[in-house]
Amino acid sequence: MAYAIEIPLWPQYRPLFQLVGGSAEVHQLDWLENHERAPIKQELMPFRAEQISKHKRINDFFTTTLTWCVCEEFKNIVESLEPGVHQFFPIEVVRRSGEPTEKTYYQLVIGQRLEALDVERSNVKWIADERGGGFHAKGPGEARWVLRRDIVAGKHLWRPLKYFTYLRFCSDELMAAVEKAGLKKLGAVHAEEI
Repeated sequence: MAYAIEIPLWPQYRPLFQLVGGSAEVHQLDWLENHERAPIKQELMPFRAEQISKHKRINDFFTTTLTWCVCEEFKNIVESLEPGVHQFFPIEVVRRSGEPTEKTYYQLVIGQRLEALDVERSNVKWIADERGGGFHAKGPGEARWVLRRDIVAGKHLWRPLKYFTYLRFCSDELMAAVEKAGLKKLGAVHAEEI
């Protein structure tokens, strides 16, 4: 069984950062979404994240306006399971006080997009928006994700290709390694496989 990784959206769980460096086009909304399938050059990515919120703790996983940032331990786990599939860009993380964090962090660009989500069996609904619409979970905490086993077999970290592109999924093996390493604040819910 796979997991759908939940990135916290509530402000109390999500420190805010100002990104420094990188190409101006990278900072535009959806740039990464549209360029994620090809290797991205290091010089395009920000090199520093300066905390602007008052959060006292920065967890092993957090998001910025651009990417998902992960600690070095997670990077090593992912690279051991899927070497060379994903891109990791080092980023200096600086606390609001101006002090650097104790941990080393990387911006993660997930290198595989899979059309594995069975929308008809998942607990989702279509909602129209300014972009034309998309599928969304029917309610907070009510998401039920159903994945096609024939597509996700042997994969450890991926994003959907078409629907719910903001989601991240991982294998049982990856989640077990995260738990064994004691990494903090990677929320996830089981996803069914058929």
